[in-house]
Amino acid sequence: VAMRQAAQAALAQSSANLEQARNDYGRARRLGAQGVLSTQDLEVAKARFDALSHAQEVARSNAQAAAQSTLANKAELKVQDYRIAAAQAELEQARIKLHDTRQTAPVRSIVSKKEVEPGQFVVAGQKLLSLIATDPLWITANFKETQVGRVRVGQHAKVTVDAFPGHAFDGVVESLAPATGAKFSLLPQENATGNFTKVVQRVQVRIALKNVTDDYKALLSPGMSAFVEVATQQHGSQTL
Repeated sequence: VAMRQAAQAALAQSSANLEQARNDYGRARRLGAQGVLSTQDLEVAKARFDALSHAQEVARSNAQAAAQSTLANKAELKVQDYRIAAAQAELEQARIKLHDTRQTAPVRSIVSKKEVEPGQFVVAGQKLLSLIATDPLWITANFKETQVGRVRVGQHAKVTVDAFPGHAFDGVVESLAPATGAKFSLLPQENATGNFTKVVQRVQVRIALKNVTDDYKALLSPGMSAFVEVATQQHGSQTL
């Protein structure tokens, strides 16, 4: 841009000088015709006019070249902008790929049953390890269908684990399964004929444990047996 402005300024200066030389040469011709000015002075004025004419052509060419150079520089800047944008996109893609190489557990947990070793190649869908959640802690109570009618979400519960018979854990009912356990079995029974022996079904109730100390968090393991007592608000307590 600076070169273009300088070339335009030089062109403007050359045009002004040429205009003055043209006026001087015109006056010299008139004086020469009257015999007042010598032939040498007339030739000097003409030579100066011709020289400034050539100088203006040079200045005009320089201005055009500077303008073209400016356009070329702008085009090159555009290309560089595109290259920068492409590089930024590649960098962001690399960051995403790097982030994908690090998998984090969805909850606080302990790694159990690790099935891979460092440096081993894995494929999509391959089981790598199992996670045992340590926070939050909950248990699944299988209440009879004759009992679950009095259980509601938010009710308080007391849980005793067989591994720690002398300690009771506080809990609260979080959710009830929308169907009995038989409906989720591999071969659910069908009683469409009407000839069947009635069996009391079980409904899973999720109970979250509250205020579990760190000593017990590390010792409570999935699969342990427990005794659950839910304090219903209208019908006393419900035990399982």
